[in-house]
Amino acid sequence: MSYIKLLLLFVIIIDSVSQNTQASLPWKVVNIKYQCNYPGCSSLATVSASNLEDCEKACVTNTACRTVTFDSTSNQCQLHSDIPNQSCKQLPQAGVTTLTTIDDEQSSAQSTTPSILLATSTTPPSTSTITSLMTSALATSMPTPSTIITATTVSTTKTSTPIITTTTTTIMVSTTTSTSSASTSSTSSPSSTSTTSTSSTPSASTSTSSTSTTSTSSTPSASTSTSSTSTTSTSSTPSVSTSTSSTSSTTTTSTSSASTSTSSTSTTSTSSTSTSSTSTSSTSTSSTTTTSTSSASTSTSSTSSTSTSSTTTTSTSSASTSSTSSTSTSSTSTSTSTSTSTSSTSSTSTSSTTTTSTSSTSSTTTTSTSSTSSTTTTSTSSTSTSSTSSTSASSTSSTTTTSTSSASSVTPTTTTSASSTTPTTTTSISTTTTIAPIGWTMTGSMYAGRQWPVVAVLSNGKILVAGGYDGTNYLSTTELYDSSAGTWTTTGSMNTVRSYHTGTLLTNGNVLVAGGYNGSAYLTSTELYNVSSGTWATTGNMNIARQYHIAKLLTNGKVLVAGGVNSVALSSAELYDPAAGTWTNTGTMNVIRNSATATLLTNGKVLVAGGSNSGGTVTSTTEIYDPPSGIWGTTGSMSAVRMSHTACMLANGKVLVTGGYSGSAYLASTELYDPTLGTWATTGSMSFTREAITSAVLTNGKVLVAGGWNGVSLSASELYDPSSGIWTTTTSMNASRNQYIISVTTNGAMLVAGGAGTLRTAELYYPSPSIWTISGSMNSGRQQHQAVVLSNGKILVAGGYDGTNYLSTTELYDPSAGTWTTTGSMNTVRSDHTGTLLTNGNVLVAGGYNGSAYLTSTELYNVSSGTWATTGNMNTARGYHTATLLKNGKVLVTGGQNPNVTNSAELYDPSTSNWTNTGNMSAVRQYHTATLLTNGQVLVAGGSNSGGTVSSTTEIYDPPSGIWGTTGSMNVTRMSHTACMLANGKVLVTGGYSGSAYLASTELYDPTLGTWTTTGSMNFTRRDMTSAVLTNGKVLVNGGRTSVSLSASELYDPSSGIWTTTTSMNAARYYHTTTVLINGNILVAGGYGINIYLTSAELYLST
Repeated sequence: MSYIKLLLLFVIIIDSVSQNTQASLPWKVVNIKYQCNYPGCSSLATVSASNLEDCEKACVTNTACRTVTFDSTSNQCQLHSDIPNQSCKQLPQAGVTTLTTIDDEQSSAQSTTPSILLATSTTPPSTSTITSLMTSALATSMPTPSTIITATTVSTTKTSTPIITTTTTTIMVSTTTSTSSASTSSTSSPSSTSTTSTSSTPSASTSTSSTSTTSTSSTPSASTSTSSTSTTSTSSTPSVSTSTSSTSSTTTTSTSSASTSTSSTSTTSTSSTSTSSTSTSSTSTSSTTTTSTSSASTSTSSTSSTSTSSTTTTSTSSASTSSTSSTSTSSTSTSTSTSTSTSSTSSTSTSSTTTTSTSSTSSTTTTSTSSTSSTTTTSTSSTSTSSTSSTSASSTSSTTTTSTSSASSVTPTTTTSASSTTPTTTTSISTTTTIAPIGWTMTGSMYAGRQWPVVAVLSNGKILVAGGYDGTNYLSTTELYDSSAGTWTTTGSMNTVRSYHTGTLLTNGNVLVAGGYNGSAYLTSTELYNVSSGTWATTGNMNIARQYHIAKLLTNGKVLVAGGVNSVALSSAELYDPAAGTWTNTGTMNVIRNSATATLLTNGKVLVAGGSNSGGTVTSTTEIYDPPSGIWGTTGSMSAVRMSHTACMLANGKVLVTGGYSGSAYLASTELYDPTLGTWATTGSMSFTREAITSAVLTNGKVLVAGGWNGVSLSASELYDPSSGIWTTTTSMNASRNQYIISVTTNGAMLVAGGAGTLRTAELYYPSPSIWTISGSMNSGRQQHQAVVLSNGKILVAGGYDGTNYLSTTELYDPSAGTWTTTGSMNTVRSDHTGTLLTNGNVLVAGGYNGSAYLTSTELYNVSSGTWATTGNMNTARGYHTATLLKNGKVLVTGGQNPNVTNSAELYDPSTSNWTNTGNMSAVRQYHTATLLTNGQVLVAGGSNSGGTVSSTTEIYDPPSGIWGTTGSMNVTRMSHTACMLANGKVLVTGGYSGSAYLASTELYDPTLGTWTTTGSMNFTRRDMTSAVLTNGKVLVNGGRTSVSLSASELYDPSSGIWTTTTSMNAARYYHTTTVLINGNILVAGGYGINIYLTSAELYLST
């Protein structure tokens, strides 16, 4: 698959063996542009490329290309024949990705092939870290006694959220030399001597393990000499032979390495030994040298990981004789390397070598010299690793040398053997990045095979699947999928078995299932799933039994059910009211329909399209339901009749209908509905005809269609691009499926599960790599702190709470370096305060809580000196308040708690450093929002009072008069929500808490009318989240909490009023800060995660 090929390009191994093949592009840095500065350095070519993969392919297929930069803003791909070194720059530039290769022309490790030590770390690196490591490696890659090697490994972990872990390791490799020399003199006399010499060096270490790994390596070597010497060496690694005449010396060089990776199942380790033997003869001399090197590999991985460790040992032996003699020398060297890692693996490595030398000379003297050298390898990781050695490593090396001859005489004189060992220390520095894969990957299987179940994404991020048919029985069982763990767990069963029913997530977080078929009767019964208790309870019955019907949640919180079939196809419709638990009839559709689609439009109306009647006649008609009036109205008809098709809302507000069945043929055609015109237009056709399919809008705005039926069950998947109207095939599912479910997960992946044929399996589709990246860690974990963008582009973070102490510490984030540094501390510890950038470049912090009291004190941060100074006190102590910089340079502070909630407001004048009271708000408020409007007035919305009563009221502050005026109320009471100003001057308010439920609803305030209107709801209920307006005008909402902390992120498109999920943050968090950097990226810092006060920070790469 293409994404596997792309990821494998990250593998780098620097080898001393010359290779003429074009290397892959292993080094990838985002938002960094490559620029060479030395003479003669120029671009090979500039080509157009639609994406990074095409750009990379252009470089790989060009034999002269070694570095490539891809500019996503212009789709320009620039090829270079150079690689980064001391004479180049890596320039920060948004939208540009640089990839480079290292091949044998740039770096050659001479003398020996160095072993590569791989280490893992759990902390992803910043861009600057990657650049620093690569620059260091390249700068020192010239031939030297010690060689720097940069290696990258890729391992795939199959979990619910499969990740590709890329480990970059920089290693200093030195060699350990064990030298022995032997000198032999002989004189001839009539005698015959036969000598057999055997040398064996065992080495073993043992511990306890829960997984068994076996590695076996054997290298046979045979040497036969008649009058002269012939040596044959068999090796899995290229060997080096050195022969020296008249010099009696043996040199053994051994390098051993341990490889560590991560595993919980099976690991295969391959150890290869290179044996080199050189013999020199004078008259009839036979010399054989055998060296055995064993490497123990300990590995731990979340699936199946393969670790290969190779060692090259060179042994040179020379014997000098006088008269007629034959000398056989055997040298055995065993080198073991120990690496400490976290492991539950047993590894056994066995290496055996047998050498036989036969000489026809008349006499033989055999001298056997054995030396053993050991190397200890120390691995240092940039992230602390808990070393629990549960490793069993057994290494045995044995050498047998047999020399046989019949001759006249040999009188040996002296044999001298000297051995010296130089220990070697290997240091490994590793960093790890986490990259989401692209395409389909298997995840955990359901407990029951099921077709036509229903699915709903719950407020806690888990996915509920309920009912269905397993090929034998209709089901009442339900299960929950946890995307963070990739596992399924059973939950309470429904009161009634059912399939072909509907499932709808209500605004209160419960799930409504309605109707269906139980194997003998069509159902009127409906049930509610309670997320908190995991139980089902019956609710009011529908007025008409039905299956194959449609159900849609309306903006007023009610559920519309329409059409379907019992003994006949239906046109009736009814409404479920969650507040009353009852069903009431509403207007009847103009056409009988079952197996139709229903789509909620941005104006709150519902579009129903296609379907068939009782006689099987399929229709192309469509109609619109208007919730306020309860009336159905006709709209334009589709160009093709269709049933069992799909429909989804695009980001531009149009509705895409795909495939289906016409009554006589399966369809590949697709069409678009324009709600503003009420008309349909055909768009590109799919590559495959299909019905009984599902579709979903991805985070990148494209539409995924997968599986279905066209006479056979399908696994094929396709993507629709709304910008071009073209369909392209993507990787196929691992299983063919129809009548299955599809749902978005919290990290933006698409989950499909089950299907006809009693499928239990589930798989995930990943649309694109993550665009959240870790960007350094703060020096202190903190929540309820403040973050302000300074005039120099740096981010100031101040105060907060770390779980034990309230903080006065502050620190600065440098976007150009991706690093955090401490700066001057505030004079007072505080959390739940405000921070405001003044027009003079200084920062004002005001109020807050110090652990025992709410504060009146305020301070100023001087950007030039990095110090804090107290300024005038507020008139009222307060926390959980708001602060807004007015157009006149003054700061308005409103509401808050002290401990009673207040309605007071006051102004700070930077020119006098004084606070003065201004008009009071009409309502006391805390956890409210304040937004500066384009006309200079301030909109305050929502919040709660001391008793916890939540408000929907809003009011306007007029700075010239200092007077508060009322304006329209929100449609929903809310606190702990967010508010932001859109480019069109309207204010978007999102989520929060109503006093009894977490909210997904959002609404817009129009300053010209003073009114609020509902807009699209988020995919997740949440409070205590943050929001920010991106450079493209969309709004990013991230994190927050319900009963759990969230990592989910989503985007609001003001042009369509629709929310789409985007990739999730690396850490779940709330009470964090979100700041827009000067380059348009979004910095998220700190907050409270899952039982931890976070130091981590992340960047969202705005596009």
